[in-house]
Amino acid sequence: MNQFRVEVENFTTVDPGVTDNRYVINHNFDVSFLYRLRKFYLSFNASNILNKNLDVFAINEPNRLRNYQLYTGYTFRGESGSGIEFEPSAFVQYFESDTRSSTDLNLKIRLMDYEDYYWVGVSYRFLNDQVMKPLNIGPMAGLKKSNFYFAYSYQVTTNEFLAFNSGTHMITVGLDIFQGISNCPCTAHYN
Repeated sequence: MNQFRVEVENFTTVDPGVTDNRYVINHNFDVSFLYRLRKFYLSFNASNILNKNLDVFAINEPNRLRNYQLYTGYTFRGESGSGIEFEPSAFVQYFESDTRSSTDLNLKIRLMDYEDYYWVGVSYRFLNDQVMKPLNIGPMAGLKKSNFYFAYSYQVTTNEFLAFNSGTHMITVGLDIFQGISNCPCTAHYN
């Protein structure tokens, strides 16, 4: 559910086009599917399944917000005993309303240290009709120590928006609080 409201009492200047506290509420949901088989994974997600209720805020407002994501990858082990893993992956996103689509090609290299690991990677994003013209390139690094996760990435803008955006930083912090609670085979470690 998302809610949008124009609060005219907070305006510092009078806008004659806005005469009351207008608001709209839209309900929606996503549908997802995840498949894992040992070192292979594939997921599909459809977001904003329902059409949006149009309101009076904008004449050209789209009512179809559906978008689809496909994410897949595979983990390869390095030489026996090296503790190194290579994980190439791809993420494709398609927006139904204007048929835009983009792809992220990713490569992660992980160094395993028993249950802990450290990793570095890179991501290359492009519009699907402009494969050799990257939108973003992003180096990233992270670690898992016991039940604590930390990652940092920086997405460098490489197109004409570079004049307006120097890049995006992302920090991820996680804590695994339900470790070992499931006996599902999909959570098992495969050597």
